[in-house]
Amino acid sequence: EELERMLGFVGVPGLGVGVGGCRTRRSLNRCSAFSDNLIGVHYLVFSGTLEESDVRKAAAGAKDAGYDVLELPMMDVDMDTRMIKGVLDEYGLVPTGSMGLSVDTDISSTDLEVVKKGEQVLQAALSNTEALGSKFLGGVIFSALTKYAGPPTEEGIANSISVLKPLAQRASSLGIKLGIENANRFETNLLNTVEDSCRFIDRIGEDSVVVHADTYHMNIEEDDMANAIRKNHEQIGYFHVGSSHRGYLGSGSVDFPSVFEALAEVDYSGVITFESFSAKIVHPTLSSSLAIWKEKWVDSSDVAIKAREFIRKEMAAAVRK
Repeated sequence: EELERMLGFVGVPGLGVGVGGCRTRRSLNRCSAFSDNLIGVHYLVFSGTLEESDVRKAAAGAKDAGYDVLELPMMDVDMDTRMIKGVLDEYGLVPTGSMGLSVDTDISSTDLEVVKKGEQVLQAALSNTEALGSKFLGGVIFSALTKYAGPPTEEGIANSISVLKPLAQRASSLGIKLGIENANRFETNLLNTVEDSCRFIDRIGEDSVVVHADTYHMNIEEDDMANAIRKNHEQIGYFHVGSSHRGYLGSGSVDFPSVFEALAEVDYSGVITFESFSAKIVHPTLSSSLAIWKEKWVDSSDVAIKAREFIRKEMAAAVRK
């Protein structure tokens, strides 16, 4: 219960997502905004494998840069959860997890063998999430993380829901939230906007499922990111901040002041995690999936520290506005 409180997963009737209690007036919301948020950083900012030396490197980097949460890549079903948990406990970091499915494990496929493989991967990832002591598993867990040749089919959508509903029920029994991360049209054909995710979650019909929003994707797909947050805030349970080119936070075209103002206005109190990728760190397979061809940065520590400073500055400015 304490970890759920820290992650912001208490407070909203029916969802259990913590976005605070003062909603009736904008000024009242901002008086308490960002008082409880844990700030995270994605593991791939620091390390590209889950070997113990890389886990220690990532944990030390996250702690030294001032983060509370280290978001782990959960694609490897054989990850050494005991070792990873021990290292994160040693550094006092809260674990969360995210992942994307492959074409071979796409639960929105019309090939039932592929759907079954995806279900097995997701169930294993949920088991690993529990073993890590984490309370959150998010990402593109509803389709493959890939560029599709056409739009989704209703059969594929139904297949995805048929896997995610029992997964969500099991997650609920473990006290874990599942995050649906809508991604841009070049990385999934199924859920591209926050509203898409909300409608999809309504079809799943389980309180353990929340929206995992991400400014990198929102900047491509939303008409107005701030309005998307305001309109759908009750279902947003996890939040990624990333620049339009996945480089240094605050560079690029994302309107971060309006994003943080909207988060403050709705009194969002969940995790805010910095995500950035560089070809210097990311494994070649994931680099191909995400089209990370360039080294947007070469110094993990520098990009992490500056991102933490940027988040702190934007949060403070949003509260004062």
